[in-house]
Amino acid sequence: MNELPLSTPLAGQSSNRRPVALRTNKMLQRVARHLANRDISPNQISLASVIFAAAAGLSFASLPWLPAEWRFPLALGGGLLVLARGLSNLLDGLVAIEHQRATASGAFFNEAPDRLSDVLILTGVGLAWRADFAGLSAGLLLSLLAMGTAYVRVLGSNLTGTEDYCGPLAKPQRIGLIALALPLAFLLPRTEPALTLLLFTLALGTAGTLLRRLHHLLKTLNHRHS
Repeated sequence: MNELPLSTPLAGQSSNRRPVALRTNKMLQRVARHLANRDISPNQISLASVIFAAAAGLSFASLPWLPAEWRFPLALGGGLLVLARGLSNLLDGLVAIEHQRATASGAFFNEAPDRLSDVLILTGVGLAWRADFAGLSAGLLLSLLAMGTAYVRVLGSNLTGTEDYCGPLAKPQRIGLIALALPLAFLLPRTEPALTLLLFTLALGTAGTLLRRLHHLLKTLNHRHS
């Protein structure tokens, strides 16, 4: 995510930052410094995250069509690409804030690539489960839920000035769950039940996140007007 320092927020972009422990990781900070020194902008990193997401989604969607012996390696590769997408979300913020490379279009690149990445990955997860209309529908439903959580977060920022990153299954947790659980499903004797469980977990966890953020927002607004 492209984020700006507290002293120079762009219009429409909150100065709040998602609490992520990895942001203080020395290795990640060195990578961010290297990217900044190479004049790679936060927006370019945000776009790179979409490429990682597209490759991950394509990897997942192709799994049902492949011979059994190829599925786990490709699922593992897709999981690593999902993690690369997540790391890109951290690096663009580090470059934007810590290295003062924020741009006027940062507010757009802060959100739009993330929403597209969610659709690409989650649709791929659905098609990994079933390469048919049911799988596509499941993936698109997960995508809508993920976009809903982001919408409520941004709406809350516009209405209250504070972004709510609560879970139980916010973006970092979704990324970690998919990257770990989907490849593991292809190591099990029966893959489809494991993928079904993953889909239900993603759906229930993301829906719970959406409802919890909406509850927090309404509670805050009602408190302000009481």
